[in-house]
Amino acid sequence: MNSRRQFIEGRLGTACNADDRFTPPGRLEARQDTLEALQKGIDAIRPVFSQFESELTDVQKAKLGRVVNVSTEITAVAH
Repeated sequence: MNSRRQFIEGRLGTACNADDRFTPPGRLEARQDTLEALQKGIDAIRPVFSQFESELTDVQKAKLGRVVNVSTEITAVAH
């Protein structure tokens, strides 16, 4: 009976420790992983976007700036 209980406790311990997303440190680590992935995405598109932006006329750059500012404001209101 004791060996069965130890087996079950071991399985429960493994199952609980395997998914740390629900503990404060686990949530923090998951958030950090998300932020690092976002940073990698930004780093990947930055050179392409910079080249695209450099090829725009001043009028086009101004229009793009307005669109970016509006989308930033919408995002800020939504959160």
